[in-house]
Amino acid sequence: MKYKILVVDDDKELVKMLCSYFNMKQYETITATDGMEALNKIKMKPDIIDINMGCPVPKVAIKAKSGSALLKEPEKIRAIVKDVVEAVDVPVTVKIRLGWDENTINAVQVAKICEEAGASAITVHGRTRKQGYSGVADFEKIKEVVNSVSIPVIGNGDVDSMEVFQQRLAESGCAGIMVGRALMGNPWLVRECITGVHENVSIDERLDMMEKHLESLLLIKDEKNAICEMRSHLLCYLKSLPNNKPLKVSICKATTKDEVINILEEYRKNSRG
Repeated sequence: MKYKILVVDDDKELVKMLCSYFNMKQYETITATDGMEALNKIKMKPDIIDINMGCPVPKVAIKAKSGSALLKEPEKIRAIVKDVVEAVDVPVTVKIRLGWDENTINAVQVAKICEEAGASAITVHGRTRKQGYSGVADFEKIKEVVNSVSIPVIGNGDVDSMEVFQQRLAESGCAGIMVGRALMGNPWLVRECITGVHENVSIDERLDMMEKHLESLLLIKDEKNAICEMRSHLLCYLKSLPNNKPLKVSICKATTKDEVINILEEYRKNSRG
């Protein structure tokens, strides 16, 4: 598969970093001078544009000085958000963390800057870049952000059940909650949070979703990379299935779509007795 990468201002080093990170061996770049030209070139009509300034991954935050590294440069954030807002005709939102580390907590300052620059909403992950995903997401600090701006604030971090979702939403005053890692293997959690009713997901429903997930991934990736990426997702789906140990072993050895589907269908057949 040949990937297409849209680059504003033709940052060659960033392109190399991204291709290395996502293991994209064949690609072509499409360059643009501003956001509107970029959207026109790829014929996209997004409902919103979300700028992720919260990614803590070393390749992004340290090597590329992107993602959460921008939290160390609030005025640069102002310039980026302002330029994007002026270049497009759809709402622009921003995702951040509490700060770079425990000594530089500046989420309130950054949120105010984003609002002043024209952002329509802001998502705050309740950890610093240094924490990564360790420790506990601090929703008290997210609440401070909520109280400091007039635009909607979306809280993020450690929301892994309907009950936690309801509690965090009520306690923080956030306009919404973003759920991330907890959805791996459990996409039904979204519906639970919306309806307030626990889902009783059958084995067949889980297997159907696993196969649908794989088919969707194959639409955008070649088989080798899709299967490799899908393994971690499949293992998450399998956690809630009975007698899953042999299934996990087989899934980790599979290298093709047909192998994965055959393994899942064999499990489906056996589970019915």
